[in-house]
Amino acid sequence: MTIATSVVVKPSRSLLIVVGLLSLGVVYVGTAIGLGNVGDLPDWQRWLIAASCMLLAPVGFLRTVAAQKVIRLDISGSGQIRLRNAASTADACDEAEGILVSLLPNSTIWPRFLLLLLRAEDGKLHIVTILPDSLPEEGLRAVAVACRWVAAHNSHR
Repeated sequence: MTIATSVVVKPSRSLLIVVGLLSLGVVYVGTAIGLGNVGDLPDWQRWLIAASCMLLAPVGFLRTVAAQKVIRLDISGSGQIRLRNAASTADACDEAEGILVSLLPNSTIWPRFLLLLLRAEDGKLHIVTILPDSLPEEGLRAVAVACRWVAAHNSHR
């Protein structure tokens, strides 16, 4: 199988920063509601909302941190996409074959942002977020072009 594009996608630091700031915002809103500075709610509702915000904000951030992993994305000339776990941020990857996935039609493919929704043969959904700090500029461009090509050819089937 000839690989048209093969890139190692690192976790985006800018995405992690944005999620961290959103989590801090949720904590701030929860604190404001809990102290009674926002809204006119009964005490039990204020404390329930505040506790929910205080609990869910760190959980969301920690889930984002746990999901951060380096992957290798191989797109062949025929449009097959293979997803592999990379051993490190270097180009070395596991010797395992990885999994064959298909690009779903509702994936977002913009020039500087890719949100790839990939379905494996076993039905499992894999979401790959690619931002400009995830890989070099030429790699981002190559993946965007290859994904557009795959999406265009999948729509004709």
